[in-house]
Amino acid sequence: MPDRLSGKQSYFTYNGYQIPIDKLEMKGERQNVDSTDSGDYDLQTDQVYPTQIPVTSRVTATISGKFRKTSVGPVFWYSIFTNLTAVPCQFGADLGTLYGHGTFDINSFQITSPLTDVVTYSAEIISNGKFFPNQ
Repeated sequence: MPDRLSGKQSYFTYNGYQIPIDKLEMKGERQNVDSTDSGDYDLQTDQVYPTQIPVTSRVTATISGKFRKTSVGPVFWYSIFTNLTAVPCQFGADLGTLYGHGTFDINSFQITSPLTDVVTYSAEIISNGKFFPNQ
């Protein structure tokens, strides 16, 4: 576990590097297609009630936090500012609670690094493939 500057024990693992997080917002998005057919007709109301089925699912996460520059290696810095895709990621609330894991792409990554060793960051990442909740 890297040197913690704030927060509890929540973390984000990106390409094998475990980074402390202060805030995590995850959103699941589904795209549905209409599956309404004659079986959805209701005789009592003389109405057809639409139904749909999900065809795609995506998880978007926004994270923020702080870490020390010396707590992560140069491979981490290289990987967040290049065109790597489908990078293995994991989200944990603490050492015993896992939100889930999957492969993700970085949509945006912002750092603020004053003259000290502390880096403040925020990022938005988007799933690239299946997300496995609670695993």
